[in-house]
Order: sequence, then structure tokens, then C-alpha cells
Amino acid sequence: MASSPSLNSYGSSERPSAPVVKTQAREKAPEPFHPGLLEDPRFPNSFDAKKTIRRPVEEEGVKESVYAHWLKEELEKEQACLELPFSIVFLGSFAIFALYALAQDQVIIIENAIETDIAENANFAFSNNFGHKGIDDVNSFADFWSWTRLGLIPLIFPSAPYFYSESLDEAVEQTPGAPSYSVEALPTRQPSEGYQRPAPMQNDYLRYNKIIGGLRFRQEVSNDPKQACIYPGPADILANWTGKPCTRQTDYELPPDLVATESFSPEPLRVEWFLPEVEGNDALLQHVIDMEDGCTSAYAQNRTCLCEWCKGQGTPHPWLDDQTQRIEISFITYNAHYGMYNMASVNFWFNRGGHIFKLIFVRSCWAGIAIRETWTAVIMIASLIVWMASAIYVLKIETVDILSMIRSSPKLWYYTLADDYLGFWNCVDWCAVIMTLQF
Repeated sequence: MASSPSLNSYGSSERPSAPVVKTQAREKAPEPFHPGLLEDPRFPNSFDAKKTIRRPVEEEGVKESVYAHWLKEELEKEQACLELPFSIVFLGSFAIFALYALAQDQVIIIENAIETDIAENANFAFSNNFGHKGIDDVNSFADFWSWTRLGLIPLIFPSAPYFYSESLDEAVEQTPGAPSYSVEALPTRQPSEGYQRPAPMQNDYLRYNKIIGGLRFRQEVSNDPKQACIYPGPADILANWTGKPCTRQTDYELPPDLVATESFSPEPLRVEWFLPEVEGNDALLQHVIDMEDGCTSAYAQNRTCLCEWCKGQGTPHPWLDDQTQRIEISFITYNAHYGMYNMASVNFWFNRGGHIFKLIFVRSCWAGIAIRETWTAVIMIASLIVWMASAIYVLKIETVDILSMIRSSPKLWYYTLADDYLGFWNCVDWCAVIMTLQF
């Protein structure tokens, strides 16, 4: 009786084949793949490859340098994990101090108010009571003077500080037999309870800010000689044709950003001060006229020219000319409701392509920690102490680590620092310490 075929070691009902003679090249594993093939020496596989790598490691061991490097990495990871609470305290104290010291939520209120007022309300090109152009429409010298005389000066130093609504006299019903209603007869300053003088007072700006001193005009001027001109032919002939000096390309060829407003030439030129408390508001407009026409009207009217730079030129010469590279108009205010100083600057850059870039920027500074609210000052001081103490602690730990490594290592100190000390988190710690010391 024939017996039924038995299962072989591969789980198949086929009879075992004849033994296979080993050759130099291994056979490829058949498809479909079966887990039992993993242990067959005839076919290479990933399991067998790992065994060939692990076998010498298990028999011969690991190099001491490799093991030391691995051990060092593990210890560093453990130390970083243990320092996590300290890092949270360090960064948290800095964040709390910065939030309460800067108080940007309050700073932005005043800065936006000043910037928006100058951008929206300093207008020129008037038709009746409506100005059709603003600072973004200043594209020539004439536009600049129109904006300054008709827009900026009346906005910051108005002759009638308290304004009434448009067409108010027409809106009021006239009573027969009674005197006619006139807005011009109404007071331009209103007394209020608790005020020492009627408001708005001299140098009040946007009702809640007080201008300190006045308005400052200053310039950056190019003094390049005629040799700066570039000619396609003989310079002596073409220089007579152009008839005026040239200036080299400046940093203002492209639209500037806010960082450009924070710096100015160390030697500003043509500085003019507008002091309403000394000159009076009406004289400020005459000052602008003298700057625009270079004292021509002052000499014709036999009066004193108010432009200090212009009258020092000998012959009438306008304050703004082709050599002007940049104009900054700035003033400082103090807001007693917040205890904050604000410096507003209006900047004009004249590039040599003929375009004028305009930018308004307001910078702010708190008057001091003593004027802040008590609870705000307490939080600021406490977080500052924790932050400084944490930075000093980090400085101490890093210094001790460096010294101990240098003393215990047989290598030169700079090799020790490069091989054993320097790492990403060490650099982060030193950056934090340096930034704290700079504060």
C-alpha cells in the first residue's frame, strides 16, 4: 500500500529533492517568499546580513572610543532632560520681563495714533475744505513745500486749535430778530473742570500728547564734485552741457525700510527749528515760506528772514535743492496718561532717479520704571532678578565645565574645546549669557 506523501521542512507536500551542491554564487530566494527561508544558508537576506555585522562585535567587542562617544551622548541627553525645568524658568522669566517692560500693547496705541494722523490728515491740494493729496503724493519739491505749509504745520501747530464741525453755522436755525449765529465767534479754547488753562493748550497734540520744544528739520546733503558725473564722451564738453554737479548713487535708490529711519548722518546739515512757544504759530508758516524761496520774500519786504541757513548763504538760496539726499522732520511728545515719550519722524529720501520715498516712523520710550503701576513694577523687578540670576548660573556652570575639561584632558586646550566641549546647546547657553550681559 502506497503511503501518503509527508510534509518536508519547508511546509510543502512535495518530496525532498536531491541535495544541492554549493556553488560560489548563492541562489536567489524563490517567490513567493516564505519565513522559513530566513534560516536557509543558500539565500542572502537582511537577517543574515545583520548577523554578519553583529558576529564580530559580539566576539571581538567595541572600540573604547566608540563606546565613550556613545556614553557621552547618552549622558548629555540625560543632563539636558534634567535641565529642562531650569530652562523653562530661564526663558519664562525673560519672556515675562520683556512683556511687562515693553508693554507693546500700550505702545502701539500711541504710535498708531500719531502715524495715522500724519498720514491721513496732513493734506494739500485743497478744494474748499477738502485736501485731495497727502504725503504719498509728494513727488516734487513743490509738492513737499505744499504738504509742509498747508498740511503738516497747520496739523501740528494749528492757529485755531479747537475746531467745530463743517457747516455748523448753516445747521443752526436762525431766530428772527436775534443776532446771526457765527462759528467764528465761538471760542477756540474751552475751559474744563480741573484744567489750569482752557484747552487745547499750546503744543497740545491729538488732545492727550504734549509736544516738547518744537519741530526740527534737517538734511543729509551730497557734496560730490562735478567729477562724479559720468559722461559718454569728452568730460569738459559735456560738463558744460549738463551745467551742474552730479552725485554718486546713494543708499536710497531702493525703497527704504523702518531700520533706515533710526540712523542719520553724524553731521546733519541745514538744521532748522520751529519753536511755536517762542515764534508763535503764525510765524511758523512764514518760516516755511522763507525756507522755500530762500529769503527772497523777506528781502523784498525788508523783514528778518526766519530761515537761519538761507540767510547765511549771501544770496537767496532755497533750503531744498538738488544736493539734498534726505530730509527728516521730527518732534517729540510726552503722553502723561501713559507716562511715555514718543519721537515721530517723517522721512523723505531723494534718489538720483528723481523719485521721492516717504516713510513715517514713531519710536517710544517709557519715562521710567518708577512711573509704572505698582504691580507691573513688582513683576518686572522679580522676573528681571530671576532672569539675571539664571544667566549668572549658566555662566558659572559653563565656565566650570570648560576648566574641568581642560585640566583633565591630555590634549591641547583648543583641541579639548573643539572635540569635547563645543556643541549646539553649549552655543545656545553662551548666546543667552551674552545677550543678558548686553542688556
